[in-house]
Amino acid sequence: MVERVVLVRHFKDQDNLFANYDNPIIESELEKAEIIANDIIARAKEGGFDHIHFIVSNKKRTEMTAREIAMNIEGPAKVSIEVDPRIREIDQGKLILPKNYCRGDFFQPLIAAWSIFLKETF
Repeated sequence: MVERVVLVRHFKDQDNLFANYDNPIIESELEKAEIIANDIIARAKEGGFDHIHFIVSNKKRTEMTAREIAMNIEGPAKVSIEVDPRIREIDQGKLILPKNYCRGDFFQPLIAAWSIFLKETF
């Protein structure tokens, strides 16, 4: 059996650090679903594949992204979505946010932590 893996990053989610990094995607991001679906369809046809299988984490943004793309896939290919909580991001613990933090605010310590993590990891 020949298989091909196509990696698709989830669409941008609503910025709300109070929600423990589990936010729905931003409505305007849905426009990307059709473009990505068409690309996946073309790759499936090119490779002769008859099944498109999404494996996503159990975060709202990943499940929503996969569902939106899958709804735009038309044709003979079977489409399925599998939720696997093992592929979630690393638990960063509970954030200690400033008292004046509002949803959508830029939070520099989180950006700094990610920069350090990426530098040390890669």
